[in-house]
Amino acid sequence: MRSGLFPAEPGPSPGWQRQGRADASGEALIDRYTVEPGFTLVRSRLRSHRAQRETSQRRSDGRLLVITYGLSGASSFRERRGHRPRFQAGFTTVTGFDDVDGERLFPAQEEIGQLRLILTEQALAEYLGATDAAGLLQAGEPPRTLDFCTTDPASQAGVDALFRAPARPLPHPLALKTTALTLLTQPLQRLLDRRSDTPPHALEKVERADALLREALEAPFCLTTLATRVGLGERQLRRGFQRVFGVSPRQRFQRLRLEYARSLLESGAPVARVAYRLGYGHPANFTAAYRRHFGRAPKHSRR
Repeated sequence: MRSGLFPAEPGPSPGWQRQGRADASGEALIDRYTVEPGFTLVRSRLRSHRAQRETSQRRSDGRLLVITYGLSGASSFRERRGHRPRFQAGFTTVTGFDDVDGERLFPAQEEIGQLRLILTEQALAEYLGATDAAGLLQAGEPPRTLDFCTTDPASQAGVDALFRAPARPLPHPLALKTTALTLLTQPLQRLLDRRSDTPPHALEKVERADALLREALEAPFCLTTLATRVGLGERQLRRGFQRVFGVSPRQRFQRLRLEYARSLLESGAPVARVAYRLGYGHPANFTAAYRRHFGRAPKHSRR
């Protein structure tokens, strides 16, 4: 099923454009609103009767920045190159995409509510300038999650207002645009602050270190080895990860590894086998870490 998660850029519209469906797999209600060319709001309310996958594709006509505010439930997206952003109630996920080819994954019997802000690179450049827009979207890089953090209370109020805004009659366009721009500003400012605090040469090495972590998710973590391979001191590497990703290298590794664990479980691998592959001495320790991260036991992620 084609989900329309990343719609082609629509033309100007007088209000929210609604698309709904209800079938044996579940119900979905999706509204889209064009704030201005290249900047679209998408609010979705979904409930699946059973765990399911929905295909989502968008061929490149420029890169996208997607900011997802989770209101209820949790879902994820599995991109064909391995990128695995997750979306969860109370959290904000910022993701950069070029081509999009993958699947949205929905748990069974869980209501999922999300508000997404989708910007083309051209629209982002209008707000940030071409250099900062390209820097955030990382020319030539595969899709990746730029930020995943708790939604602050002020932003949550704006998200609630937009999510509940009636499709008809339409609130004044200025009010919608003002709220949308406010929700855009906070996560972008946080990302730009992290990058500006990190010298360009160090930023490149931090991103290289992150790529090395992704390539060695079944190996033990060693900060000294990682820092040596990218040519930074351990303190510099810790500081760089904190500024760019908001967590330490070890925390980043643990999060990436648990995302990898979920993909193994979804492919049918037994919980114990996944635990041992990732270096946990006992499956119970893996289960505890998995539950803390995802809010559910590993067995619920198996097909």
